[in-house]
Amino acid sequence: MCAKLPFFTFLLIFGSLTAQIQFQDHVIIDDTFLPNGPFSVHAADIDGDGYMDLLSASRDDNKIAWYKNNGAGNFQTQQAISTNANLAISVYAADIDGDGDVDVLSASFDDDKIAWYENTDGQGSFSTERTISLNADGAEMVFAADIDGDGDMDVLSTSGGDDKIAWYENLGPLSVPENALDGFVVYPNPTSGVLTVKAAAEISKLEIYNQLGQLVLENEHQNSINISKVDTGLYFLKIYDSFRNNILKKVVKI
Repeated sequence: MCAKLPFFTFLLIFGSLTAQIQFQDHVIIDDTFLPNGPFSVHAADIDGDGYMDLLSASRDDNKIAWYKNNGAGNFQTQQAISTNANLAISVYAADIDGDGDVDVLSASFDDDKIAWYENTDGQGSFSTERTISLNADGAEMVFAADIDGDGDMDVLSTSGGDDKIAWYENLGPLSVPENALDGFVVYPNPTSGVLTVKAAAEISKLEIYNQLGQLVLENEHQNSINISKVDTGLYFLKIYDSFRNNILKKVVKI
């Protein structure tokens, strides 16, 4: 018995230490705040005051919303960001546009949508919805990370209807298109002259944007565009098909 006493004493000490970790239930949001079918939550400092606020996605009212933390763990009434996320089931926060404040991402199941909302003033005022993809069939989750190591936040999603895990490359001020969207091939790239697009669907329009997001060239109802007269450098080719689907491709003028 004496040989076992030190180990037993250790167990008593360890047990007393671990037993001190306890949790108290605090109801942040209930039906008085009117979230209808809350499905996902995320914590982030939305208004830049140093306190962790709360984001929610609620499926029955198609709503993405946030709740301000007063600093003591007490939350103010709901502030809606969007009510157009049909069956919203995932929400996340990240600085998507690189301006130093926290923007919001959502995934909504019924409209197969991944979207983001710009925090326009850094204090929780948000832009209207900016669609990243409508091709996430039964979208279930959204996340953000710098996937390609270029210093900005890319977007990831899962979708159950098409059994897909996808990521969307952040191309800066233009948009955040899906990296794996099928059906478009651009060649030659780089080029000093004509870019040609090979696609399964009919091309309705081609647009060339510079790195500031400014439109510099466009061509309708043709599958090629001549960039010989623009300066050398990196551009973005936006391709529209006859169904108004679109994708953005990086192109280099040499």
